[in-house]
Amino acid sequence: MRPYLDAGSLSLFLVYIREAHPEGGWAIPAADGICYRQPKTLASRLAVAAKFAEHQAEWCAGVPMLVDDPTTNALDIAYEAPPERLVVLDEQLNVVFFSGQGPFQYSVPKLAAFVKAQLGE
Repeated sequence: MRPYLDAGSLSLFLVYIREAHPEGGWAIPAADGICYRQPKTLASRLAVAAKFAEHQAEWCAGVPMLVDDPTTNALDIAYEAPPERLVVLDEQLNVVFFSGQGPFQYSVPKLAAFVKAQLGE
């Protein structure tokens, strides 16, 4: 996706909804040893999301991030996203690609093929 982003033919943003594997929940050992409790306030969720972006900088550097407010979970409800999902919106913000829930029901190669087809490649 990076070549399309760099060329300006694609815009991307991350949506941080909630911890997929929180401490005290369905936690899994992380390679970097990082595990957080499920944030209950927007301030704490923003802090955890910032740490996620910092640790994933190699692929999401410069990509804006939306963070779901844990008091409403509006994005979680709208996209039925936990623990993760791939979604493409067109210029009118209509959903034009919607994967199954990750990590087992989505495919980054299918997303890449969809993007290439939409860009006429």
